[in-house]
Amino acid sequence: NTSISRSDNGSNSLAKESNQEQINFINFTQQYCIGFIDIINSTQETAKIKDPKKLRKYYSLFLNSMSTILNQYNGKIVKNSGDNLFFYFPKTSNLRNQQALQDVFDCSTSMIKSNKPLNQELAEEDLPPINYRISMNYGLVEVALGSNNKEVDLFGSVVNECAKINSL
Repeated sequence: NTSISRSDNGSNSLAKESNQEQINFINFTQQYCIGFIDIINSTQETAKIKDPKKLRKYYSLFLNSMSTILNQYNGKIVKNSGDNLFFYFPKTSNLRNQQALQDVFDCSTSMIKSNKPLNQELAEEDLPPINYRISMNYGLVEVALGSNNKEVDLFGSVVNECAKINSL
């Protein structure tokens, strides 16, 4: 936790209230295939859903179906942020692992093919259809751990590029 405190000269500075950092860079750089999947126009679509139970169902169907697919192909979720998932494939650190690369391809294909059944399920719940963008990239990332030392986070230009590709 940090807070803004005023120093003697009147300028603002960050003062640590705790020694525990939220993100701990572990001096580990690795190559991975990473990806983002993001709902298109979710802000406009979810604004039409007034019932909180239906809104939860909308997000739940999308996030859980994509999570299930990722798990089937050895993908790991780094984080979700509402209408998107950021994920990676740990086994792609070894480019000679042909099965890991095949898993990436098969995962993205499965995500694409899941759109129709997902939208059928949404229609049965009287919810709007979901369209989404998938972007993937491969390269060096910095690996960090969350404050509980269990959650992995990834940083670097490969992540930034993949996020920008997705927005296009």
